[in-house]
This record gives sequence, structure tokens and C-alpha cells, in this order.
Amino acid sequence: MICLAKRSDMFCHLFYNADANLLLLLFLFAVTATLLNFTRLFLKAHEENCKQTVLEKKKADKEAEMEKAKGINFIRKSGKDEEEES
Repeated sequence: MICLAKRSDMFCHLFYNADANLLLLLFLFAVTATLLNFTRLFLKAHEENCKQTVLEKKKADKEAEMEKAKGINFIRKSGKDEEEES
């Protein structure tokens, strides 16, 4: 009888620890999955930000070229006007 009680206690102890270990493993799996998803989203957002920065730089360069071209055209036009007045 005592031997049977010890065995049942041992099985209860093993199953209790197995449940606790399983819960711990499930919790760690959930945490790992969440961190992995966060990392993926962070990297995707970083890539999109880099692309956006490149596009903004190209746009600013194009606007600077347009302003420069306007300045050159303005100088050419004002030069022609001065020549015509002379």
C-alpha cells in the first residue's frame, strides 16, 4: 500500500511538473513568436523609411535642379532684355 501511494505521488509530481513545464514552454514560445513578429515589422518599417528617405532626397535634388534651371533662364532672359534695350 505504501509503495502504491509513493508511486501515485511520484506520478502526480511528474504530471504536475510536466504541466508546469508545458506552460512554461508555451509561454516562451509565445514570447519568442511575438519578438520575432516585432523584429520582422521593425525591419520592414526600417526598409520603408530608407526608401522614403531616398525618394525625398531625389525629390529635393530635382527641385533644386528646377530652381537652378529657373535661375539660369531668368539670367538669360534678363541678359537678352538688356541687349535689346542697348
